[in-house]
Amino acid sequence: GGSAETVFFVNTAEPGDKWQLLAECEVEGGPTYSLLLSGHIVLPNLSFSQMEVNFGNTFFHRAGMPVPERVLEIVCRDSEPVSINCLYTNDEVLQLQCPNT
Repeated sequence: GGSAETVFFVNTAEPGDKWQLLAECEVEGGPTYSLLLSGHIVLPNLSFSQMEVNFGNTFFHRAGMPVPERVLEIVCRDSEPVSINCLYTNDEVLQLQCPNT
């Protein structure tokens, strides 16, 4: 079997932009391959179950007390799937369970 390398391309185009470019990948000591990359930048069609999550008055938590929880549902209404990453870092005040997709 051969080996594989993963290459990440980062696109910084603006929504509505169409782009095309030629990427050249050179194998060290070997041939150069030309790859045609193109795309059209669109904003995902997402809907949120709520735009504000309010926990209301909460008590200082002690062992055995119920933990206040809220659910935020994000629905993708596009024909193509999207990837969603939670950029919040959990701390002792708020913990999020946000599976990266």
